Amino acid sequence: DLMVAMNPQTWEQDVSSIEPGGYLLHDSTKPMQEAEFRDDITVIGVPLTEIANRDFTDPRQRQLFKNIIYVGVLSALLDLDVA
Repeated sequence: DLMVAMNPQTWEQDVSSIEPGGYLLHDSTKPMQEAEFRDDITVIGVPLTEIANRDFTDPRQRQLFKNIIYVGVLSALLDLDVA
């Protein structure tokens, strides 16, 4: 079970829906309290906003590329064959 949680409005619902032993990928640019996570899942934080903001100035591009960056992270974590 793998959840990519990118929406602050649905954070609690998203995290609670992960099966025990599952994984949570989230944007770690803004530090979060430990209480916002669960002990029975693996949390993977990636500074998505920081990366997008460093390389893009247009707000629309920043948002679009933040999504593309997390897809790249997932492909690396899952060892997908890009070909």
